[in-house]
Amino acid sequence: MGIRDFFDSRFFDHSWKNKVFILQVVTTTIAFILGIAKVATKPSGIPMTRSDIMAITMSLKTYAFLAYEYLTQKVDKFKRFGSLKANAILNTMDIVFWAVVMGLAFNMATRICIGANCAIGILVGLVALVVTLVNFWAAVIAWKDRKYFKSNGVRRGHGEK
Repeated sequence: MGIRDFFDSRFFDHSWKNKVFILQVVTTTIAFILGIAKVATKPSGIPMTRSDIMAITMSLKTYAFLAYEYLTQKVDKFKRFGSLKANAILNTMDIVFWAVVMGLAFNMATRICIGANCAIGILVGLVALVVTLVNFWAAVIAWKDRKYFKSNGVRRGHGEK
């Protein structure tokens, strides 16, 4: 099985788009909650750092991206602002952003590891890894949607049946 076979597999069909969207919302919400818990359990003698609030800020950014995608695809009033290319780019950027969150979380866990804050930091890193993988899945679907639209002039999943 080559790379082309992997990207042409059924897991990147348009029918998975809503399921992946829900997964994005759920995993981002888990990361947001863990980010708040990490800040809440911060030991008093240690100053607040960028990596402590990174999961919270990236979650809010991801919510903004997902709101754009949802509104421009599902709400008639906003459909004219929608762009398949923008969706693909936003999902691709999210991969990089969440990979940074993962790296910072694991980096801080190796430097300062005290009690529950340490465990939550590691969980933030693991959840950021899952969010990165889910965003990769969404990005591949978005790029395939754009490629299909460019070659056929119809959105994938809308001209069938």
